[in-house]
Amino acid sequence: FVFLAPLTRDSACRGIRPPSPSLLLEMLKTTLLLSCAKFDVDAFMSDPRPTTPGSFEQNWKTVESIAPLEPNGTVHLDKYWAYHYPLTPYQMMNFQALQPVKVMSKGSARWGAAEYAKLDEDPMDDYIENEFTYYFGLEPEPRNITALLDKTKTDGVMILHNGTIVYEKYFGEQKASSRHRLYSGTKSYLGITAGLMIEDGHMQADELVTEILPKMKGTGLDGATVRDLMDMTASFEWSEDGKTCPEDFDAQMRDAWKNHQPYPVVDGCEFRPQYDWANNLKQGPPEWWSSELYEDPTVKGRQGPQNIREFLTLLKKNAKSTEHGATSIYRTANTDLLAWVIDERLRTRSNMTSTDYFEEHVWSRIGQGADAFITIDDAHIPYWGSGGMSTLEDYVRFGEVLREGGRNQHGEQVIPKPVVADLMRPPAEIFEKLSPPAGVDPELMRIFGLGYRNQFWIRRAGEDPVSSEKVMFFAMGYHGQFSIVIPYLNMVVGKFSMDPDYLSHMPELLIAFETLGYALPH
Repeated sequence: FVFLAPLTRDSACRGIRPPSPSLLLEMLKTTLLLSCAKFDVDAFMSDPRPTTPGSFEQNWKTVESIAPLEPNGTVHLDKYWAYHYPLTPYQMMNFQALQPVKVMSKGSARWGAAEYAKLDEDPMDDYIENEFTYYFGLEPEPRNITALLDKTKTDGVMILHNGTIVYEKYFGEQKASSRHRLYSGTKSYLGITAGLMIEDGHMQADELVTEILPKMKGTGLDGATVRDLMDMTASFEWSEDGKTCPEDFDAQMRDAWKNHQPYPVVDGCEFRPQYDWANNLKQGPPEWWSSELYEDPTVKGRQGPQNIREFLTLLKKNAKSTEHGATSIYRTANTDLLAWVIDERLRTRSNMTSTDYFEEHVWSRIGQGADAFITIDDAHIPYWGSGGMSTLEDYVRFGEVLREGGRNQHGEQVIPKPVVADLMRPPAEIFEKLSPPAGVDPELMRIFGLGYRNQFWIRRAGEDPVSSEKVMFFAMGYHGQFSIVIPYLNMVVGKFSMDPDYLSHMPELLIAFETLGYALPH
């Protein structure tokens, strides 16, 4: 009996189940059926089955998959390889077709939600594209927005000035209705949710994480507070970029498995690949785990922690510094721990979850045009660290509500004023605490005036950022998903991209849009 399991890009033959001894002779006679050449097709399409006991005789018509192909042009995208590189526009704009998601509804006015808040339009395309220029760094030549958008591989951009759309463009496969992946832009949604929870009295910023989450006792979170999670000042072992993951990582995993040892959280590999395994974004078909990683045919799929929060309970103390609150280091686990704190506190006080709370208190009260999505793992735990999806207009409208001090376009106070004020007038110490992301010069970052607060990036702007009181704040996601709020210029910019160099381009983007804000009529 031959069973063709889902095929992968690596091997069309891997899905063949070993024959039973009683059928070995028959299978040897049917060498044609065992030839993988005729089955080098995608698993989402039916294939003829051999006429043997234990299988159906095919009496249905074969229909080809209509799923888009991966960049190599030979394999259709599926849930097993939805997160693999190089990324495609389809992955960015249709991720809900590849992974399970939770819907966070915009609601309906019939049910008490805010009416759709249409943004006024006053296009200034000709001026912005053909007349406006800016300078960056020490280069004497002026630059223009069109070249910047092209260089940063823009999918869509929207600029609001005084609450009015002055520029809106979509490129490639991006449409106004497309829900683009936000990646870490999702974090800022949770930061606002946490601020609301504190204002509503559901939790306190100085509460210990382990008092709310007893399962985190004895981990690297001992002594950390809710505020540490919000500002990423909790100290525990974590590598965000995976560049220090050792070459023998696979061997370490195999050894622990074969010797029945505890699941190893390998230094340098915490986020990539181990966290991505737990959060369900890098599943891999069953045969990948058995043949590629563990080299054990009895392995039927992912081993170890089966969801985000099970993995979080394994976080180790920081070998270099166990002091919480001293340094802000970007670790996605902070965000998902914060989401767990919120869920646990809501669980003990209501039947709501973090997604329910965000939907009821924020998204449905803004006047959004579409529902937002967030990916969930097998335990239905939402991935607040990087799993959000929304339209560009809604991403920008969220920023506009913050620019307006928490009020929606109908004049209703959606987000409490103290929550917004903490972003517009953050404590000065956050600019001293931030440790630079990988590849960013610390002194350049200090001069540029970057800090981190409430799951937002903060920048002191102006000619002297070190002492400036002018503050812009922004959500920023992998590959360049920006929602930039510039209160002192009455400006909000939303930008979706597929830019692998987004971090190095970030300073120029902020300077360019700030310069444009000064140039627009006030």
